Amino acid sequence: MKKEYKSKINLKKLVPVVVMCMASILNVACKSSDSASSNQIQSASTLKEQPASVNVAFETSEIYGSVGEVIEISLNMKDLPTIEGGGISLSYDPSKISVKSVSVDTEIWGFVNRNGEINNSLGKVNDILFSSYEGVLGESSIATIIFDIINPGDSEIAVQESAINPFASDGEVVYPRFGSLKVIAKSGV
Repeated sequence: MKKEYKSKINLKKLVPVVVMCMASILNVACKSSDSASSNQIQSASTLKEQPASVNVAFETSEIYGSVGEVIEISLNMKDLPTIEGGGISLSYDPSKISVKSVSVDTEIWGFVNRNGEINNSLGKVNDILFSSYEGVLGESSIATIIFDIINPGDSEIAVQESAINPFASDGEVVYPRFGSLKVIAKSGV
């Protein structure tokens, strides 16, 4: 007659032990190859810490107008890597300028876009978002901004990155440099 033996090994406890042993062996193997390639890893991490810069600015840095005049101006990007998208916000003196509209250039940015939220009481346009499935290389228009000059004097429309949608190139965050627009307004048309 044949005797049957039951295993007293608990596989539920053994599997984690085997996994830990394999991980330790793999860790030791990786450490020995790390010393040979540490220079390559160091230079790759340095590149991520120094991302590409872009120039995001209005088509001109200064514009002249009169109270009551409606101004239309393009906000552009230049000297940039292939960009899949990004977001910007504007701030301005609401006692001198009133933004009427923002229109993202959908011929260039044809994926998911948002014209932003205009708040003339606070002097802000928040979260103008733009994206392209294929990415955009080189100089391009982002959006057209239309605003009224409501009082005389000098003012500025500043551009900042949107907090909810950073600029991206090949899946990496890009840290743009932003310009501004100086608006010089005189009384009457």
